[in-house]
Amino acid sequence: MSKWKMVRLGDVCEIIMGQSPSSETYNDTGEGLPFYQGKTDFGECYPIVRMYCKRPQKTAQKNNILMSVRAPVGPVNIATEKCCIGRGLSALFPHINILDYKYLFYFCRSKEKEIEKLGTGSTFKAICRKELESLILPLPPLDEQKRIADVLDKASELIKKRKEQIRLMDELAKSLFIEMFGDPVENPMGWDIYLIKDLANPEKNSIKAGPFGSSLKKEFYVTQGYKIYGQEQVISGDIDFGDYYISEDKYLELKSYSIKENDVLISLVGTYGKLLIIPHIFRLGIINPRLMKISFDLKRIMPIYFKFFFESDSAKKSLMEKSHGGTMDILNVGIIKMINIPLPPLSLQNEFADRIEAIEKQKALLQDGLAKMETAYKALMQEYFG
Repeated sequence: MSKWKMVRLGDVCEIIMGQSPSSETYNDTGEGLPFYQGKTDFGECYPIVRMYCKRPQKTAQKNNILMSVRAPVGPVNIATEKCCIGRGLSALFPHINILDYKYLFYFCRSKEKEIEKLGTGSTFKAICRKELESLILPLPPLDEQKRIADVLDKASELIKKRKEQIRLMDELAKSLFIEMFGDPVENPMGWDIYLIKDLANPEKNSIKAGPFGSSLKKEFYVTQGYKIYGQEQVISGDIDFGDYYISEDKYLELKSYSIKENDVLISLVGTYGKLLIIPHIFRLGIINPRLMKISFDLKRIMPIYFKFFFESDSAKKSLMEKSHGGTMDILNVGIIKMINIPLPPLSLQNEFADRIEAIEKQKALLQDGLAKMETAYKALMQEYFG
């Protein structure tokens, strides 16, 4: 890359800052040009048309790079046709005989975090045209730009296909659940129905929400010790994520909120209804106020069966009807305890668990391959753009 000259972005492309049209000029009926307002309209590579505008103030052309310039700053997409752009976007119009649009797209994507840091403002971060024009990019010959873009296109496509394979493994697991047990709400196989509370381990504190916030203030946190489990672990599906801890004394004080192998953790607030099963290897700790835990009677129900029941489309719909809240949806222990669940024989649940384990092993291999692909992709971006 050292032999390539470095140029200002403003010298090799026109930068058009978006301007939102009057609200009465846009619609969702298809009249006028596609209208994009910001990052919320972006897909993986190309924007998603949700609104149209009959009298646009600012427009972008096909193959212009659309950049989010306001809350957040930096993400990019490629315009697929002439479109209207609101104040949350800018359009980068590369000089056609100097700068390849796909090369520009990948350059911007490689510098997204750096561009984000250029945003200013106390409430909403934003970036102006002058700052965009001052960005420096390497400019190899046009043929070399196209070659680089083609290499990155192929790498991106491989990553996309691998992600789709992983998604299909998840769909396979869901289909297996329906095949073996039927729809969990309609219960076509006639399994006996129980309440969740009746399937919990009979020991004390087997179903419990996290402690009140006053019992777990940040002033009690330490750098090492017993882990605090919260929504970040449940939502990410990563038991090792996060680094909040409490001392041994605090852990013993709050031990009724502690977790053990095969416990099921459920998020209760905001991103509610997400679930994580505690694996064989984990760090001792407690749940925080946004979670609840269930210790099931393993002689009657397998946590993996509960997980697929709880995350099924039918159960989710039922759960959504039972949740409540003002600005965010909320579940509570009382709602979860009273959920009806069909209970197949434990032998069938165990067979399901074995088959899911086989699927998960295959999925893990795919995820490992994906991680290597993404590492190689980042290395290419670093090689080409520094």
